[in-house]
Amino acid sequence: MRIPNLPPLQCLIAFEAVSRHSSITRAATELEITASAVSRQIVQLEQFLGRTLFIREHRRLKLTVTGRQYGEHVQGLLKECSLVTTELMKARGRMDLTIGCASGVAVFWLAPRIADFMAKYPGVQIRIVSRDSVAMFSAAEFDIGIYHLQHNHREGLHTEHIFNETVFALCSPEYLNGKLLPPAELVDKTLLSADEQLWMDWSAWFEHCGVKARKLQRTVTANHYATLVQMAVLGNGLILGWEYLTASLIESGALVKASDAAVCLCGGYYLVWPADRAISPAAQLFSDWVKSQN
Repeated sequence: MRIPNLPPLQCLIAFEAVSRHSSITRAATELEITASAVSRQIVQLEQFLGRTLFIREHRRLKLTVTGRQYGEHVQGLLKECSLVTTELMKARGRMDLTIGCASGVAVFWLAPRIADFMAKYPGVQIRIVSRDSVAMFSAAEFDIGIYHLQHNHREGLHTEHIFNETVFALCSPEYLNGKLLPPAELVDKTLLSADEQLWMDWSAWFEHCGVKARKLQRTVTANHYATLVQMAVLGNGLILGWEYLTASLIESGALVKASDAAVCLCGGYYLVWPADRAISPAAQLFSDWVKSQN
């Protein structure tokens, strides 16, 4: 329903400024419009109300009794509107951001770095949601994600390539006593493997390394990559390590390469966000920050 007897907002703003300054010229300077435009808006408001709001007195404008009473209400309403708007803008200024990624990316790539993003953009309120495939999200559930994709096109998503990935065999320093073995000599070791490896498992890694595929005898599986990494760190077997995901563990010495062999994956890691909307300001900040980490 249309609100009745509501004067044009620009007329109320002009009236409030003139009543504070008692001057059309100073009000025009504050509002960054011409003095004639302010005068027209005051006349328009007086015509709308059917009342005189100002009288000229010694080259100054003075509020009439009606103008003063009306001005107090208008100023209060505009201030209240300003406060509500400011609070809303502050809330928007926090720029809530939901980041989607696989658990391995969340634990081993994002977690060690996210403090840097938080320090640079303290107004962004972050929520991290871990799901092993971006297909597990609906568009309304996340703002931006980091996922490995085989191709740069994914229906319903904008995609932007950030880095390729190389896969190594990793273990604790003690597991092989610092030795680097050829892939064929790793086949009979304890191999730690994810239940649902989405893009590469041990069989595929060995095949890419030229080792004839055969049934792997000693495997331990888990449904979370982080569990497997912890087992490898504790010396319980070998794990496939994605270069960007496990870089911090290698740098710290918690894990070492078990072989010089490396396999480059098809596809790569991408920033992804829903195609049905433009990237949000917070997601854009995150995107720029991620790309600066390479």
